[in-house]
Amino acid sequence: MATLIPRVSGPEVQAQMGPQVRNTAQVDLSPAIHAAGQVGQAAAQIFQQQKDRSDLTAVMQARRELSEWEGSAFNPANPDGVAKFRGKDSLLAPDALLGDLDKRSGEIRSRLTADQQARFDQVAFSFRDTVQTRLNGYAERQYSMFEEAENKAAIDTVGQDAVRAGLAGDFNLAETRLQEVIGIAMASYQKQGYGPEALKAGERGIISSVRKQTVIGMALQDPFAAQDLYDRYADQLTPTDRAAVERELRPYVEDRQADADVDAWESRNPVMAARADAASVQTQFASLGAQHGFRTTSVTRSEEENRSVGGVANSQHLESRGTARDWSVKGKTPEQINAFVADLKAAGFQVITEPHGTGPHIHAELPPQRKPIPPEGDPGSKADALAYFDSFADPRRRRAARQRYGDRLAVAEARRAEQDRDVSESINLAVENADPNSGASLRQLLGRNYTRAAERGWIPSLEARWKQRQTGQAETSSPTTVLAMDEAVYRASLGGEPARVALTHFNPYDPNLQLSASDRKRYADAQLKLLSGKPEQTASVASEAEINAIVKQYVTGTLKIPASEIGKSNAEGTKAWQFTTDMRRWAEQFENEKKRKPGYDEVLKQADFLTLQGTVERPGRLWGTNTETYRVQDLNIPATDRIQIEEALRAAGKPVTADNINKLWLGKK
Repeated sequence: MATLIPRVSGPEVQAQMGPQVRNTAQVDLSPAIHAAGQVGQAAAQIFQQQKDRSDLTAVMQARRELSEWEGSAFNPANPDGVAKFRGKDSLLAPDALLGDLDKRSGEIRSRLTADQQARFDQVAFSFRDTVQTRLNGYAERQYSMFEEAENKAAIDTVGQDAVRAGLAGDFNLAETRLQEVIGIAMASYQKQGYGPEALKAGERGIISSVRKQTVIGMALQDPFAAQDLYDRYADQLTPTDRAAVERELRPYVEDRQADADVDAWESRNPVMAARADAASVQTQFASLGAQHGFRTTSVTRSEEENRSVGGVANSQHLESRGTARDWSVKGKTPEQINAFVADLKAAGFQVITEPHGTGPHIHAELPPQRKPIPPEGDPGSKADALAYFDSFADPRRRRAARQRYGDRLAVAEARRAEQDRDVSESINLAVENADPNSGASLRQLLGRNYTRAAERGWIPSLEARWKQRQTGQAETSSPTTVLAMDEAVYRASLGGEPARVALTHFNPYDPNLQLSASDRKRYADAQLKLLSGKPEQTASVASEAEINAIVKQYVTGTLKIPASEIGKSNAEGTKAWQFTTDMRRWAEQFENEKKRKPGYDEVLKQADFLTLQGTVERPGRLWGTNTETYRVQDLNIPATDRIQIEEALRAAGKPVTADNINKLWLGKK
C-alpha cells in the first residue's frame, strides 16, 4: 500500500562562503566569426554567379528568338515578311515590320524576371536599331528599282510614240514626244546624281536611239524616204547607231533601187509593161481561184451568146492575152459561187456568170477602164536591158539591177509556163468532155483557144483525138510502129535533131497507134533527155501524187511508222510530220533554185538522204548489195569537214547524199 511521506521542512542551515576571487580571463572568437563571414560571402557570390548565368542564358535565348524573327522576316519565301513589300510598297516595310518586332519583343520580355528584363532591354534596343537600318536599306533599294523601272518604261513608251509618229510622217509630233522622253530621262538621271557630261551623253543616246529606230522602221515602208531621213539626222546618231543604220538600210535601199531601175527599163518598152500587167492579172486569177476552190475550165461561146449574157462580145480573144479566165461551177453551191463572184468584183474585174457554152461557168476579165494590152511585139533584147543597166556608175547598183532583171525574167517565164499548162488543160478538157455526137468541129469546140493551139502545133494531134472520139475507135499499135519510133528518136539524137522533127515522119492520125500524139511526143522527149546524159534532164518530173506516194512509202517502210500513227500528235506522228515537212520544203527550194520541179529519181534520192541514218551502206559496195548498215553519225565527221564535203559535191554537180559524203570522207582519210 502506498506510504504517505509528510513534507516537513528541516532546519535552515546557511553555508559559510570563503573569500571571493574574480576571474578576469577572456576567449578570442574573431577567427571563427571571420571564417563564418567568409563562408557566407562565398555562398552569396556563388548564388549571384548562378543567378547571373541563369539571367544571361535567358537573355541569350530571347536574343535567339529575335534572330529567328529576323530570319523569318527577311525570308523571300515568307509572304508576311519583306516579300510582302515590293516596288512602291517597299516604303511601308519599316513601319509595318518594326511594329511586328516590337510586339514580338514585348511577348519575349513578359517571360523574363526584372533583372533579365533590364539586360534584355539593352539587347532588344540594339537589335531593333540594326533591323531598322536593314529595313530602311531594303526599302530604299526596292523603291529605287521601282523608280528606275518606271522611268525606263516611261522613256520606252514615249520613245516608241515618237518612233511611231515619225513612221506615220508626223514629224512635229515626233519631235514633241522626243522632247518629252528627254525631259523624263534627265529628271531621272539628275536624281541619280549624274554630272553634266553624263547628262549630255544620256541625252544624245536617247536622241540617237529614237532616230535609229525611226529610220530602220521606215526602211520597210519606203527605203528612199528612210535614206533621206538618215541623211538628215546622221549627225545626231552615235557611231555605233550610225553603223547599225547603214548596215540595216543599205539592203532595203539597194533592193528598192533595183526594182526602180528595172521598172524604168520596162516602162520604156510598152510591151514589157503590158506583159507585166497581164502577169499580175493572172496572179490574181490564180490566187482567187485557189482560195475559193474553183477550177479553170474552157468554154465555147458565140458572139450572140456573149451579147445575150452581158454584151462582152470581144472577150473571146482576151484570154490569149492573159486578161480573162473562166472557172467551172460544177459541184459548187450558190453561196460558194456568190462569194467567189463577190471577191472577183472586189478585185476590180468584170464578172459574168454564164449558163451557156460548153457548161455553166464564171467568166472574169479586165474592165474597159483598165489599161489595154497592146499586141505582143519584140520586148527588147536582153542585151539591150543589160546595156542599160551597165550604164550605171555605181557597181553595186549595176549588179543589183542585173540580178533583179534576171529574177523577173525567170518569174515571167514561170508564169508563161503556168499559163501554157492552164491552156493545155483547158483544151484537153474541152476535147475530152465534149459530146462526140454533137457534130461540132474542133474550131467550134475550142473557141478562142483554137488560135493558141495552132500556134503551138497542137491542131493535128487534137484533130486526131477528136476524130477518134467521134468514130469510137480505140488506140492500138503494133510493136513495129513503136520500134520504128524509137529508132527515129535515136537517129535524131545522134544527128542533134529535135525529136519533133523525127516524129513528123509518122502520121499524126493513125487508128492503129497505141500512143496518142502528145504521149508519143512526151515519150520521145524523155528518150532524148535520157540519151543526152544530163542528170537534170534525165529525171522525169515527179507528180504530186508520186511525191506523196514516196513520202508515205518511206514513212511506213524506212522509218517504220505505222500508217495509223500518221497525223497524230504522239512521237511517231510528229516524226512522220517532220519528214513530210522536210520533203516539201526541199521540193519547194529545189524548184526555186533550179527553176524546175524535181524528178522522180531526185525525190527518191532526197528521201534516202533524209532517212540515211539507217540505210547507208558500207563504202566500196553497190547500193543495196550489202546487208550491213551503219549510221551516218557513227562516222564522226567534224562539222567543218562536213561543210567542205557538201560544197565539193555541189560544185561537182552531184547530189548531197550521205552515200556521197561517206565516200569523200573515207577517201580523204
